[in-house]
Amino acid sequence: MFDSALFAWRFRCLKWLRVSLLGGAALSLYLAFSLVLRPETTIPRLGIGAPESPLYLWLPAVLLVALGIVYLLACADTRRFNPLIAVAIAVQLGLALAFFAAARNPGSTLLLRLSGAELLVGLGLFLFWWPIRS
Repeated sequence: MFDSALFAWRFRCLKWLRVSLLGGAALSLYLAFSLVLRPETTIPRLGIGAPESPLYLWLPAVLLVALGIVYLLACADTRRFNPLIAVAIAVQLGLALAFFAAARNPGSTLLLRLSGAELLVGLGLFLFWWPIRS
């Protein structure tokens, strides 16, 4: 009885870990593509100044796409990419802290929302990964 209950609990944690990884991938890819494809609407909504060169938008976008791909890979095989999940948790919480620190302007409510979303994804990853880590 105890073994089947433990197995069911670990399976639920694994299922929600995969959901959290998909949510993190969607958030990272959406932010990356909105920075590249719609900078004229994304930058004012973020409440940050427009950079002189589009290179300064493309660099974070490339890193966010790489992070989204890592999330998708880890979602497909959580045992194999277990160390990457630990790094992804640290990156998500770091992004939440960076967005929160950048949201000092009164017009940057979207940065606060992004900070909250990154924090939720990071905490979700941690809470569902910790019990089943290997």
